[in-house]
Amino acid sequence: MPDSWLSGKLAELLEDLEPDDKPFYAAQTMKNKAGELGLECHDFRRLAANAYRDGRRDDGEPAADANEETKDFLRHSNFTTTKRYLTGGKLKITKKT
Repeated sequence: MPDSWLSGKLAELLEDLEPDDKPFYAAQTMKNKAGELGLECHDFRRLAANAYRDGRRDDGEPAADANEETKDFLRHSNFTTTKRYLTGGKLKITKKT
């Protein structure tokens, strides 16, 4: 999912890390960054799930197919788990134009 905003933010995150830091494998790193942004750590997955699903829909995929692909993207075995990420209601994604 190419995203220039996300790429920029990722570059910012990586430039502040020490060589031994693990931004994607250390839970505490993600929790710290989420806290700085005013988010809960799991909000990253919620945002990714919604952006991924919306991208599939924007590409013309039927809702059922986009939902199934999102389930696979999140590595969930049941769509009911994925649905919680997609319908949380707390987070709103605004696409930049």
